[in-house]
Amino acid sequence: MLALSSHDALTQKQLKNFGLTESSGLTSVKSAEKFLKKVGIALRYWRAEKLPLASLYHAAVGSPETPQKEKNAFGTSLREESQRIAIELTNHLLACHQGIEVNVIAGRISLVHRDLAPSLCVLVRRHRSPMNLDDISAEAKKVFQFIEKKKETTAGEVRKFLGKPARDLNNDPAYNALAELQSKLLIDRGPFLVRKTGIPYLSKEGYPYHCFHQAHEDLVKVATKLARDEAAQNFLHGYLRGAVFATDKKLLSMFKEFFTAAELNDALEHLKKLNKISIEDVKRDRLIVAKSGK
Repeated sequence: MLALSSHDALTQKQLKNFGLTESSGLTSVKSAEKFLKKVGIALRYWRAEKLPLASLYHAAVGSPETPQKEKNAFGTSLREESQRIAIELTNHLLACHQGIEVNVIAGRISLVHRDLAPSLCVLVRRHRSPMNLDDISAEAKKVFQFIEKKKETTAGEVRKFLGKPARDLNNDPAYNALAELQSKLLIDRGPFLVRKTGIPYLSKEGYPYHCFHQAHEDLVKVATKLARDEAAQNFLHGYLRGAVFATDKKLLSMFKEFFTAAELNDALEHLKKLNKISIEDVKRDRLIVAKSGK
């Protein structure tokens, strides 16, 4: 069993990897690329306290609770300026395809590094072709065909195509169809044009959606050559190297959209045999720890 001091050391290492102990210096595109490659998966926006996931906003801006009243020479608060930088760095990761936006991890919008994207594609799609739409709704099928033909579109254009205005923002037919398609890795969002004034994350033109197989043809090709068990091991190991540790319960909770308990356990046991992780019993949990350098 891990000693308390050992667990504390793991926690500090995780916080450091996630950029949560001090300023991580995400002020350049190179630093953002290096950060995402290291953590494997990062929330696109603010972090959640109980989720062992990095956050691009937090890594670039710092904690949202930290007050920043200082303003620059143009009257913009340092918080607003930092947030704009975080958005621009996120857009860069999307534009150069180093980061792929998904909505299947812990119910949050996340960026997955391109190294893990083929494995995630196998886990979610289970080697079904992009043309296999058997498990999605009729309305989502129509939207998918619309996006495939247009190559790129926005939620506003989808709303016009469906002829269904958003009378209730909590039940918008366009967003519902887009979210469903994204949950099947059939579409994803690319970079958007950041406003020069006003709230930077509210794009005037809208966030651009495109078909996953058209925008990431190279990643889909790699996915076709991966066996499911290999994809499961690659994905979990890629996450754990950045996260340092997690319990098996937390892993299943975050990845339940594409992992069963049996599949998760099989992958972890195989990684243990390869000496890439250790599995420790701590109270009622199984603590999964990535081995350094593995």
